Amino acid sequence: MVNGIPFDTTTFDVSGTIFSNSNGVIEAGTKETFIVDPYGNCVYDEGRIEVTANVIDGSDTIETLTTYSINVTSYGGFTIYTNWYKDEIYVNYNETFVVVNTDGQVINRFSGTTFSPSNVLKPGQYGIHAYQFSTNHWTKDTIKIFDNAVEVRIKITINGRDITNSFFVQSAPLVVNNGVAFNGAERYPDSFRMTKSGARVFVGTDGRYVYFIVTPTAISLRDDPVGNIILRLGYFKYVLSLDGGGSTLLYYNGKYIYTPGRKLVTCVAVVNSP
Repeated sequence: MVNGIPFDTTTFDVSGTIFSNSNGVIEAGTKETFIVDPYGNCVYDEGRIEVTANVIDGSDTIETLTTYSINVTSYGGFTIYTNWYKDEIYVNYNETFVVVNTDGQVINRFSGTTFSPSNVLKPGQYGIHAYQFSTNHWTKDTIKIFDNAVEVRIKITINGRDITNSFFVQSAPLVVNNGVAFNGAERYPDSFRMTKSGARVFVGTDGRYVYFIVTPTAISLRDDPVGNIILRLGYFKYVLSLDGGGSTLLYYNGKYIYTPGRKLVTCVAVVNSP
């Protein structure tokens, strides 16, 4: 999984009053996800990615829990961490962090310590930080459930679609929607990065193949007709913008076509089979 929302771009649907004595309700905006399933089918979907964990304890009791908190502490009672997460997290003495291997077996536990998941988790492993006791508003005690766990089976879904074994990248904005140019930057009025010009990277599909598009020419996702320009290259069903500016690079056939402006933590690579 690549969480590619540029610089934590956010937009909100707001109801109620948030600047006076009334309590306003703020809901996160649309999440845009590009999916390639294990059979090579390309799918675009919008919605919240959820992780369902089937937790089995030593007496074979099964608890089913769901969260949308991935690599960031949020609501949901527990957070899934991968070894991509470089920052440190603190697990309180009355909380638990379990390490799960590729077979779903719990192989280690931590509590009362500060560490970086990238230093603890090996490739293929994932960690679960459980931090929610049972309360009037939260019926299941995730700390106790994961502390007693011997096996954890996870399933990742979006709008009910199982994408557990798929490659998926979540980013913004969408510039081609169902074959038509689309100004998805309008969904993000709070982000000046949608307006500023820079080199950009896009991932797209014609419904069969996956394409990566790099534009070293500086463009603005909000002010330039990006979708129309890309559609001149041919038919695309969906095209999603990844990051841009100094995060943009294109390396092909042993050399840089476009050089990045900073050190990059992650990249998307297409590798020929030997």
